Amino acid sequence: MPTNEFRVSLKSTTASPVIALLLASGVAGCSSALPPVAAYAPGEDAVREPWEIEVLAALPKLPPGKMANVSGRRVTPSAPYPAASGQRCMPVNVADDRGSRDRLACERDQRWHFVADVFSTDHAARATP
Repeated sequence: MPTNEFRVSLKSTTASPVIALLLASGVAGCSSALPPVAAYAPGEDAVREPWEIEVLAALPKLPPGKMANVSGRRVTPSAPYPAASGQRCMPVNVADDRGSRDRLACERDQRWHFVADVFSTDHAARATP
């Protein structure tokens, strides 16, 4: 009766409920198609507004700690630093009449991009500067 012994040992492991849960949820089978993935690198935030492109283009010319008006926004970059990712990054405060928001910008392949804010729970704040 080796089959019964196998079933008993499978039931006694903690992996069995996990496997059953994965199969029930369809993860293991991939029964549905995945949504399309945006064409930007992991950790890079999609630029949604024209002003964001202008702010990113202006960053290399802006002195750290000095506020500058860029595309109707008050932009105050901090000093760039070498990040653990190998990129050069800088915190940037972007403000307009509705409020302000701290963003993180990083340079990859001589192009600046905003890093996705994975800690924000306020989805409305993501649409504002």
